[in-house]
Amino acid sequence: PVTSCDHPPAMALLQRARQCVCEDAPTNLMSVTCNNLGCYYKKVGKLHAALSYLKKALKIEVSLQTDDVTVAGTHLNVCAILSKLDKHDKALQHALCALELISSRVAASGEAASQDEYSVLAIAYHNVAV
Repeated sequence: PVTSCDHPPAMALLQRARQCVCEDAPTNLMSVTCNNLGCYYKKVGKLHAALSYLKKALKIEVSLQTDDVTVAGTHLNVCAILSKLDKHDKALQHALCALELISSRVAASGEAASQDEYSVLAIAYHNVAV
């Protein structure tokens, strides 16, 4: 787990990663970096910065047609931030998007669905319910 002592080095590494990726053309590396920055800012309580980075990651993932499990996970991260900001209607919309993506994926996979897919599915159902 990340402790408060780990924050400055983590942020330095994330900022360095952000500088290394080209922002002109969206890439998987840019979406992962934005997602990680969003999660970092969520951890340190900077929710608006977190939301900004997570929305950017989501936009890139959709434009690159990234794997549905990844996109669903990002929707769930956005949902969590919006919920903490008391924007529950918007949070629900992201939870429903995640649920649609991941339930289609699990249904298509049948018995071959992975533990990761089932975990994301369970989180999506939980977020829709609360």
